[in-house]
Amino acid sequence: MSSYVELVVGIFAIRQNGIGNLFCSIGELSVESSFKHQHFIIGLQDFISKITTDEYKMLHMQTAFRQLNRMFILSMWEILVGHNRYNDICNEEEIQFFRHIRNGCAHDNKLNFKQLEKTAKWRTVELKSSDIARSIFPDVLKDGDPILLLIDINNKYFTPINFYK
Repeated sequence: MSSYVELVVGIFAIRQNGIGNLFCSIGELSVESSFKHQHFIIGLQDFISKITTDEYKMLHMQTAFRQLNRMFILSMWEILVGHNRYNDICNEEEIQFFRHIRNGCAHDNKLNFKQLEKTAKWRTVELKSSDIARSIFPDVLKDGDPILLLIDINNKYFTPINFYK
């Protein structure tokens, strides 16, 4: 979860004037690929100026959070299904909810089941057959919900932790 927190902090940090300007002074970032001369280069000044304009600042932050949350959910699902307790808990309502959320994240941010055969519920949110094609974000979950969902699942079925106040 620390990687998730690091990415959340990064999304906020680069939008702060002093920090964004500091990144701009770096010039560019390069992420090495396995192919010669085909590294991923990020021109920081252009990128930061684009995402911090007043007109688009919130839109870009919302898009960044939604993409981050979709990737986070997909990654955490893979960890869960690989866990040795998965078969014991796979039919629990929170796990079924998580499964449908994961599938929606992988399919254009839309719930895509035909019919719900098992209860899919987390806290007060219960998925119904009529929810098909609803957007995961923002219709079913808000940007802060994925981490809460994972903390709840962890605390109920694994080792309890407390990440929120």
